[in-house]
Amino acid sequence: MDRKFEHSPLLQDQALSPEALLWIAKIEESALASGTTGYLKGGVLRDYFSNIYNGTTLNPKDLDVMLLGKVNLTASEMVKRGAEIQFRRNRRKTPVFELALPANRGPIRAEIGIILANALSYEREQSAQTLIVDDAKLSDFTVNTLLLPLGKTLDITNIIDPLGGIKDIRDKKIRMVSPNTFVRNPECMIRAVRIADRINATIESETAEAIKYYAPYILKAPQVVIDDNIKQIQLSSNRDKNIEMLNELNLLRYLHL
Repeated sequence: MDRKFEHSPLLQDQALSPEALLWIAKIEESALASGTTGYLKGGVLRDYFSNIYNGTTLNPKDLDVMLLGKVNLTASEMVKRGAEIQFRRNRRKTPVFELALPANRGPIRAEIGIILANALSYEREQSAQTLIVDDAKLSDFTVNTLLLPLGKTLDITNIIDPLGGIKDIRDKKIRMVSPNTFVRNPECMIRAVRIADRINATIESETAEAIKYYAPYILKAPQVVIDDNIKQIQLSSNRDKNIEMLNELNLLRYLHL
């Protein structure tokens, strides 16, 4: 995606901005026109609840949407509504579209993908709730597993929280979904430090011990992802504290800082 533009903020005064709401409505329209539905997921929800409960003033720039299917059709419908497809990649052999959504202060970044559930869950036509839990178990940290159904107001009463992510946000804890997280996606070990810094949290003990154990796996992570996370860590006002945390987690020895 073209990085030369400023990107529109998604949260204003502890609510979704008007432009974010407009594009979420267009995503919902596109999904319904394609015969599916979906959920807002990811950093925008995590940051929203961190602002509410922990006094942070975060303003995420990305919309992450997970659909129950028909992602190719939904992306095509989004183009009809003014979105621009920047890139297409795969997430566990399923397509993910990175989009630029025109807005007054520069485009809003968005990703549209598919809920990743156990194949048997799809074959047996399990409920959406079962698919959501399957997907959450493939996530990195509980604070990133919150979901908001498209069309619902951003409010705690509408949030789907399969793994207790809101409690962990309130407790300022970064907790892994599974130790296997760091084998599947070793870059998550650095992301734990970045997210902890972002929401003024600490990495809980079992997660920290797992990162120490799997630290050598960081050498298998995509370098571009490592570089992006390191850049954000170094630009933080808590840079020295973050570097020390990387050292305590046995990661610093494998990184070029």
